[in-house]
Amino acid sequence: MAPASLMASRIWSQGGYSAVSGLIGRSFLDALKAEAESARPLGQRTSLETSEGGEDRGGSPARALRSSPCGELHRALYAAPQLTDAISEICGVAVASTGVGTYHFYEREGDFFALHRDFVGCDIAVITCIAQRLIEQPMGGLLVYPNHFLQGLSQVHAAGKAKSLAIPLAPGETAILLGGQLPHEVTPVAAGQDRVVAVNCYRLRELA
Repeated sequence: MAPASLMASRIWSQGGYSAVSGLIGRSFLDALKAEAESARPLGQRTSLETSEGGEDRGGSPARALRSSPCGELHRALYAAPQLTDAISEICGVAVASTGVGTYHFYEREGDFFALHRDFVGCDIAVITCIAQRLIEQPMGGLLVYPNHFLQGLSQVHAAGKAKSLAIPLAPGETAILLGGQLPHEVTPVAAGQDRVVAVNCYRLRELA
C-alpha cells in the first residue's frame, strides 16, 4: 500500500500524473539536449523481449532502447532546490531527488518500454522530453493507467490499452508520475521518430 501522505496528495487525487510545460527552462533544456547527445555514443542498447518480475513494482520490463546514466548537469538540475520545490508543489507532497537519473533514446523503429511500475525508492518519476524528430505520424509515447493503482500488472495487461491514457510530450514538456504506483509504458516509436527523454527519480521526503 502507498503511504498515507501520498494517498492524501494532490497528484494521487488527479490520477497519479501531471503534465506541465516550462518546468525546465529553455536554456537548461538546450544544455540537457547537448549533454544527452554527448552521452548517446557511450550509452548501452538494451533489448529484452519478455518482461521479468512480479505483479507490483520493479522487475525487469521488456524494452528496446538506448540508455545512458545522467551527467553532471542532469544530476545538479534535478536535485536543485528550486526544481525539487516546484515538483513538491505540483504533487502536493514533499519529495527529494534520489540522484538516479538517465537519458533514454528511442532511436530505432519499434523501440519501446513495456508496462511497469518503477522500482522501490522511485516513488515519483519526472520525465522531460528534450528532443523528438518531427515526422508526420509519430507513434511512440507515454501511456498511463490511472484507474489501475491497486491492480496487478497482469490485470492491467488484460484490460488493454483501451483503458490507458496517453500523455503526449513535445520537447520542453514534462510528465510527473507516481511511478511506483501508477502503471505506465512507452509504446513503440515510428521509423525516424528518435525520441529523447531525461528521467529522474524522487522519493517521498519523509522516507528520504
